[in-house]
Amino acid sequence: MGGANDGCVYVYDRQAQRRVERVPAHEDDVNAVALADASGQLLLSGGDDGVVRAWDRRCLAEGPALTLAGHRDGLTFLHARGDGRYVVSNSKDQSAKLWDLRRPSGAAALAATRRAVARQSWDYRWQRAPRNARRAPPLPGDASLLTFRGHVVLHTLLRCRLAPAGAAPAMAAGSADGAILVYDVTTGRALRRLTNHGACVRDVSWSPEGAWLASASWDGTVRLWTYRDAEDAEGAELRLEGAWPPQGRGRGPE
Repeated sequence: MGGANDGCVYVYDRQAQRRVERVPAHEDDVNAVALADASGQLLLSGGDDGVVRAWDRRCLAEGPALTLAGHRDGLTFLHARGDGRYVVSNSKDQSAKLWDLRRPSGAAALAATRRAVARQSWDYRWQRAPRNARRAPPLPGDASLLTFRGHVVLHTLLRCRLAPAGAAPAMAAGSADGAILVYDVTTGRALRRLTNHGACVRDVSWSPEGAWLASASWDGTVRLWTYRDAEDAEGAELRLEGAWPPQGRGRGPE
């Protein structure tokens, strides 16, 4: 499955090596696609029109199953937890949002998103984000559960990912300033800012059990982070410790 700059989502049969679906999905480039769960029936797409759409493969001709609207600029990535319910979106509006697929957006939110995206006049690939981007209030009708701010979305289609079920309730996001932000998905608060990379961190990924976090950077390194849960006066806290390889070299964790 992939998105294209013609606003469509394309679905392919890998065994037959042919395209099986072409879905006109967005009003601008499609930058992100994902599957809501292991069944493969519910497709998710996110585009430069600032919205997330879900598509039921059993009734594509009827249009999107639901729309999630609340960002002020185009999307760079989507990650679904795989439970058919939660998805996180990353955006050029310098925020990420957590959504519940059971809480779709209404017409007011979609209209507000369209207006906000149409007002954008900067290019994230080589310009700095507008000064007021991080202080923008929620759009009317925004049904997202949480909004995460702190990471810098510039230069490339940066990614963010939810920790797997059973792990700490966290979301990690790469940042154009070389950092990794780890957020609490119950409060939206940034738990940790990791800074061992020397350039833009384009991607992050959790291990299946959530014990490790990998980060990939334009500095040419992939680093691995581990964490432990610690009980303190504020309750359970995500603690990320160390990195591999040190200075971009090393044999790896033992």
